[in-house]
Amino acid sequence: MALRPITDGLWAFETEIRVSAGFYLPLRSTLVRLEGGALALVSPIRLSDEEAAEVDALGTVEHLVAPNLWHHLFLRAASARWPAAKVWGPRALAKKRPDLRFDGVLEEARRIGGALRVLPIEGLAKVGECALLHEPSPSLLLTDTVFNVTEPRPGLTSLILRLVGAHRKLAMSRAERFMCNDRAKLAASSRAILDAGFDRLVPAHGDVIDSGAQPQLEEAWAWALAGG
Repeated sequence: MALRPITDGLWAFETEIRVSAGFYLPLRSTLVRLEGGALALVSPIRLSDEEAAEVDALGTVEHLVAPNLWHHLFLRAASARWPAAKVWGPRALAKKRPDLRFDGVLEEARRIGGALRVLPIEGLAKVGECALLHEPSPSLLLTDTVFNVTEPRPGLTSLILRLVGAHRKLAMSRAERFMCNDRAKLAASSRAILDAGFDRLVPAHGDVIDSGAQPQLEEAWAWALAGG
C-alpha cells in the first residue's frame, strides 16, 4: 500500500475494509499539505512503519482528523505514532470513544492548519460528519455522505450497493437518508458545501473525481437538497 499522489498537496493510502461478512468497501485515508508545510492525516488507517515513513518524508504530521462518528478505528494507533499531533473529532465521538484523546472539536473549528476548511454536515446526527475543503487544490473531502464505488466486488458487496442506491455511481446511500434527523438542516448544510468552491471530490469510499465534481455532487445530493 504505497502513498499515492492525488494532486499538489494531497496524497492517499488506498485499501479495502470489511464492513461485514461478504461486504467490502474501498477505503481511503487522505494526507493533506497545510500552510507552512505541515500535514494533516484524515481518516487514519492502519499503517506499517514503512508506510508511516512515507508520510514523515513529506513533513511533520501536526493534525489527525476523524471526520465523523465512524472513521475512528485506527485513531489510537495514529495518535501514538504522532503524539505531538492535534487530534480532531466530532463532539459526539469524544463521548462515544472516551478512551481516545481529542484536542479539538471538529464541528467547532473553522479551519485546520489554515488550508483546510471545516464544513459541518448537519441533520445526520448519527453520522456526525464534517466535509473538509482543501482550498489550495481545491478539493472536497467527504467520508460517508456519498459513495463512488464504480467497481464493487461481485456478490454481496455489489448486491448491497444496489439495494442502497449506490451501485457504480456517485450517490448518497439510502442508509444515510434513513439516518437523517433534520432534513432542512441537511439541505442547508449541503447547499453551503456545494457553494464553497471546489472542483475535485475525494471520497473515503470510491473513486476520486478529479474535475467537475460540484455538479455531480449536487446531483448525488438531490434528495438532501430537496428537504430545504
